[in-house]
Amino acid sequence: MPSISPQGTGPLVEFFRPLLRLFGFDPQKAQQKAWLRKIAVDPENRPLRLAYADWLVAQGDPLGEFIRIDDELEDMGPDDERRKPLDDRWACLAEEHAKRWLAPLKQLGLEPLIGGRFYPHIWMRHGIVEEVSIDLPGILPEQADRLFDAAPALRKIALQSTRVVSTPNGTEFIEFYPDFPTIAGLPHLEQIRSLELTSQHALTAKDVRSLASSPYLRNLTELDLGYNSELGSEAARALAESQTLTGLKDLGLQSCSLGEDGARILADSANFAQLTRLKAGGNEIGIGGMQALAASPHLKGLRELDASENEGGPEGARALADSPNFAALTVLEFGENAIGVEGMRALAASPNLAHLTSLSLPRNDLGSDGARLLAACPQLAQLTVLNLNSNGIEAEGAEALAASDHLRRLDDLNLAYNPIGDAGARALAASPILAGLTQLDLRQCGIGADGIAALAASPGLSKITILNLGDNPFGLEGARALADSPHLTRLDLLFLDDVSFGEEGKEILRSRFGSVASF
Repeated sequence: MPSISPQGTGPLVEFFRPLLRLFGFDPQKAQQKAWLRKIAVDPENRPLRLAYADWLVAQGDPLGEFIRIDDELEDMGPDDERRKPLDDRWACLAEEHAKRWLAPLKQLGLEPLIGGRFYPHIWMRHGIVEEVSIDLPGILPEQADRLFDAAPALRKIALQSTRVVSTPNGTEFIEFYPDFPTIAGLPHLEQIRSLELTSQHALTAKDVRSLASSPYLRNLTELDLGYNSELGSEAARALAESQTLTGLKDLGLQSCSLGEDGARILADSANFAQLTRLKAGGNEIGIGGMQALAASPHLKGLRELDASENEGGPEGARALADSPNFAALTVLEFGENAIGVEGMRALAASPNLAHLTSLSLPRNDLGSDGARLLAACPQLAQLTVLNLNSNGIEAEGAEALAASDHLRRLDDLNLAYNPIGDAGARALAASPILAGLTQLDLRQCGIGADGIAALAASPGLSKITILNLGDNPFGLEGARALADSPHLTRLDLLFLDDVSFGEEGKEILRSRFGSVASF
């Protein structure tokens, strides 16, 4: 790689620049790519990135200012008084120049779009394109050179096998079938740290073995193969036996039909000793698979575990709770495992879950008794996110949660589809827990006008930005109470679908909340 510095290209190159351009060579673009390739090798090198920004400024490229602002914003809190003018300038630069910055990718047919709108920041980090989502055939492996030339600092590839196209006749889904063995043989992948291959049409265990044996993926730290139901335990074996995929920190295997055998293979392999995040939900690993994961000496570094929808039952919950190997967990997703009150009792008694900040236990038949056990658990005092969706929790359970001294740090609470009724809503409205929340989901909780009035009158709602009250029978009276609330001043989203308050109620709510309210 040529020597580079932020000082420019030198007098000799400047003298010959017109001639070089005549032959199709742009020294400035070449030097910019050299900068980006250096950054690709050392992406967390902040001085290098800022030196690149200075070089861009010297060339008169506004991307340099954009990178500088992005770097400053990273160190600022949301309430920092310096933030707003920088945010505004950042947005202005992005609006004016981002399409030009990403033009080489658009020439390949690739754009960062959400709902048809251009969002450059989903592919950019620190002002540099580090990620692309490929939903077109013919890009990889066929145009790998062009792709990496268009994004020299590329670190993450999300390869999809369906492109959604809007046509005059409606939405069309164009399917294609990537050649994974050939892709695995691309030397370009050596700089890739994250590879996402979720929901493919024809990804097989044999394809996974091709990827797992590729010498060019030895730097991979994140691999997501989720929602490929044909993989089975042989895909787990391919990963476990890989000589190159030994540095994975984040592994996604949701709904891959692993079964108990696949879980045991994962648990027995030292290849996964560096994992900090494992997503293995929806694999029907059963009690035996859960016990194998819990007993694995190679998974002690896990910080985040998704083991939901795995038929774990109370015994699976007990295996998890009793395992000192999971003592470092901060995020646990264990929904749809039918753990019941017995499983909740095991989790609540575990000293190994004291570091949890996020706990998701939807659809586990906990009932109010399970909610009471959770509410009384001092080990869960660090929780900021709690999801108890669809657990048959009634008013008594909601009252126990509301009275808990151990849930005061909650920021996000989901009690949707639990029949807590007006009494439960009143308990929450009076609870100190409410004051810390920014997100609250009470969809289909049987809350009438009285419960809504209590919530609307609670000062605890003053921080709420996302509130879901959909499918509750509070009618026009409840709509008026919400519209009159002096506390709902920070709302970004208010979900009120499937509530019968008529056009009058909608007008009242639109008048108060505008487009924030969704019906």
